[in-house]
Amino acid sequence: MKKYSISQTAINGLILASVTVVTSLIVQFVSTSAIINTILNLAKTVGSIYLLWFFIAKLAAKWEEITSKELFRYGMWTSLFSSIICAGYQLLIMSIAVSPENMDDTINESLSIIEESGMNVTAEMSDQLFKMAESLPQYTFIFTLIWCFVIGLIVSKIASSSLKKVTPFSNIE
Repeated sequence: MKKYSISQTAINGLILASVTVVTSLIVQFVSTSAIINTILNLAKTVGSIYLLWFFIAKLAAKWEEITSKELFRYGMWTSLFSSIICAGYQLLIMSIAVSPENMDDTINESLSIIEESGMNVTAEMSDQLFKMAESLPQYTFIFTLIWCFVIGLIVSKIASSSLKKVTPFSNIE
């Protein structure tokens, strides 16, 4: 019997993703210090891991007979929903906040640095960089989705394995 609902994992995923989104907003629009940004990103990472662990531990405490497998699935679904929201946020930021002009300027600066270092930059290489830049928001979405989900899977596996030791043979005396 399932001891949780998908809607509950979606709500927890939203809460988990809100930590990342709020921290990212602070880093992007409020903070100017690199040290503060690093501390905020570290706090975001540790806080997100703790929050996912907390959600799994809360479910484990609620249901005595829940198995590690069910706890892992709960963490997996929570991580998936959180990853989708975080990746969507990154896609939004990359699509709206980063203007094409800024991206073109950044690519031109990079090309000039490469040329100054003595490497030969062909027109074909420049064209490829500009084509890649057009797809950067999509690449960012995919990378963020995979990265957040994998981290969530790792945390879910560790938490589910350490929180419950119920096996199919636990009731045998």
